[in-house]
Amino acid sequence: MDKTLIALKRQIPAMGVTKLEVGIHCSKTGRMINRECDMGKLIKGLGWLKQQNSQGANIYIRPTGSQGVLLIDDLTITQRERMEAAGYLPSCVVETSPLNYQAWLRVSDRPIPEALATAVSKVLASEFQGDMNSADWRHYGRLAGFTNRKPQHVRPDGSYPYVLLRKTRKSLPQQDFGTLFDRAYALLDEEEKRTQRPKLAVKSGRKNQHSNTFFVSQMRNLERRYGREINYSKADWMIVLKMVSLGYKREDIAEALVLSSPGLSVRKTGHIEDYVERTLTQAYMEFET
Repeated sequence: MDKTLIALKRQIPAMGVTKLEVGIHCSKTGRMINRECDMGKLIKGLGWLKQQNSQGANIYIRPTGSQGVLLIDDLTITQRERMEAAGYLPSCVVETSPLNYQAWLRVSDRPIPEALATAVSKVLASEFQGDMNSADWRHYGRLAGFTNRKPQHVRPDGSYPYVLLRKTRKSLPQQDFGTLFDRAYALLDEEEKRTQRPKLAVKSGRKNQHSNTFFVSQMRNLERRYGREINYSKADWMIVLKMVSLGYKREDIAEALVLSSPGLSVRKTGHIEDYVERTLTQAYMEFET
């Protein structure tokens, strides 16, 4: 009975991903080999992975791209229990070293934008005291069934602890994560505000693009960033604030907002003028404070 194969066949389906990347990291040289694979290729290469592991390499796994399942790293039993009590039920839990855990949590049944996935990871890691340095959309987690070859985990007899699969669940969101995503959006907004003003000061001496052209280009950037999760009212606000900072005239910003904000006539039926006026007034107040 191949316990590594059994663990692999449980962990990957629990994560609910078909496209994978396996990482082989040599603890002695620091070299990382990254290979894309699927379940079939992973099983086919199992013998080679075991050989690499026995020679000192650590074996990692992650989804290819942002597939809606995220890693929360470096959890204790207490932190795990608190996370589950809050309704965040991991698809799988891996014990990477004695009493230290990684949890893969599915937050969406479809891919989500990379920036948003990173923000969600940061919110979760912050709330449950996970490793903030591992909180991003593409961080590797350990593949169960192999040994943890970090030097600090070597035992007196020279052996290393196995990475153990402790729990699996059906890989579907267990609850409505709307509040979690709202907090992630708020974090992205904060990061945007922290970074935009210094950058705008550098650009202030350059001739501005036509207001409509600028608005459309900014909206396209935000659509690429947030994908189908975009909130167009929040996007309007971010762009208008930036245009105010860049010195666009109030009437030009208003015109760009009316002409170029996607679906504005449907979203704000009957009160477009009021929406535009309120957005501009708040933006000027924000910029002046």
